Amino acid sequence: MKLSVLRNFIVIAQCGSLTRASEQLLISQPTLSRQVRELEEELGTSLFERSKEGLQLNEAGERLVTEASDIVERCDRLPSLFQTERQSESDKSVREVLRIGYHSFFNMGEVYQAAAALRKEAPKSEIMLLPDGVNELREGLLSNRYDVLFSMKAYYEDVPGLRILPFRENRFQLVVPADHHLAARERVSIGELRSEPFILLHRVHSPVTVDRIISLCVKNGYSPRAVAYVHSMEEGLRLAGAGQGITFFFSQMQMEGLAQRYHVRFLDFEDAEASVPLALVCKEKNQKQTLRRLIALLGL
Repeated sequence: MKLSVLRNFIVIAQCGSLTRASEQLLISQPTLSRQVRELEEELGTSLFERSKEGLQLNEAGERLVTEASDIVERCDRLPSLFQTERQSESDKSVREVLRIGYHSFFNMGEVYQAAAALRKEAPKSEIMLLPDGVNELREGLLSNRYDVLFSMKAYYEDVPGLRILPFRENRFQLVVPADHHLAARERVSIGELRSEPFILLHRVHSPVTVDRIISLCVKNGYSPRAVAYVHSMEEGLRLAGAGQGITFFFSQMQMEGLAQRYHVRFLDFEDAEASVPLALVCKEKNQKQTLRRLIALLGL
């Protein structure tokens, strides 16, 4: 059993999709599918429940991802046990592990390209692209589980000791059913939504996002009428497509095919305040050479 296969298995489990895992790892889907199949054959048990929605870990898979994560973490620590004070900085750099966290729905094409270039520059380093939830990304950075994040800037402005570099403009978008009276529009204002039923994320999943939406409504003279609280934006899209209300998305999220799949329309906001910019976030004290090169490759 190869360590690289365990690493890939962990990413597949986190993504819940061979397609997304393939994008993160820059490895073809057939290769990842073969690795999963061979891993299941070696262990003598299935690891995933497979459905049209993707891959979901079963009980055996949950046990393996816990054990595999521990094994990978221990292996990553091994080089540091034998580094001497006389070891050159360049020698250290080729053995670095750089863990990059990001929101799985955001379009990270530039980051994938920079990671691929970084792998060529430092072939002995491990560059890991790991999708995660909003709260998990923040906790992971603060606990050193991630070296760098691509996330919404507002989540980190209150945290001392961080380096926050503007990465990309990102704005709220309105999602309405395809037959909604606003569906023919390209742009709307927050003030026009006063009488609409809102589908909002549970605040526990994305407090800054929810608070920003409510704040924009209040600024326009009303409180939003929430008819449903959801655990993911995908769930919000399903409810909006079913005609239960309007919901919100982000301009930098990957929207290809979503309008047709969920029978919805995406509209831009006229309001200048409907902005939630993305940033590269890392700890100021993180001096990894691979991190510095990633920042340079992205031109930040």
